[in-house]
Amino acid sequence: MTILAFNKPYNVVCQFRTHLDDPTLANFIRQPGVHPAGRLDKDSEGLLLLTDDGSLQHLITQPKHKQAKGYWVQVEGTPSAQDLDKLPRGSLERRADAAGGGDAHRRSRCLGPCSPHPRA
Repeated sequence: MTILAFNKPYNVVCQFRTHLDDPTLANFIRQPGVHPAGRLDKDSEGLLLLTDDGSLQHLITQPKHKQAKGYWVQVEGTPSAQDLDKLPRGSLERRADAAGGGDAHRRSRCLGPCSPHPRA
C-alpha cells in the first residue's frame, strides 16, 4: 500500500488529467497508480492524501464514512456575520493576523457535520 502526503499548491487542479492551461497533480506526482483521497479546490492549498489502496480511498472520501476534517480559512478583511452565515455551520474562532493584528484569518475546527468533539 502506498500513501503520499502532498501539500497541494494554490492554483493546481486536483486531478491527473490535463486541464486547459492549469497545472494538475500530474505536474507534481510521479508515483504511478495513486489517486487522491479527497479533493481541494483549485484556489485552495493544503494537505492532500493520495493512495493506491482503493479501500482506504473509499473510506476517506465516501460520505457514509464521514471523516472529521479541519480547515484553516483565510479571507481578505473582516467577514460580516452575513458572510459567515454562508459557510456551513461550524465552530469558528478569531485568530489575529500575523502581519497586522487584524481578523484576516479565521480558524474553523469543523465545517459541516462533525464528531461532537473535533480535534483542534
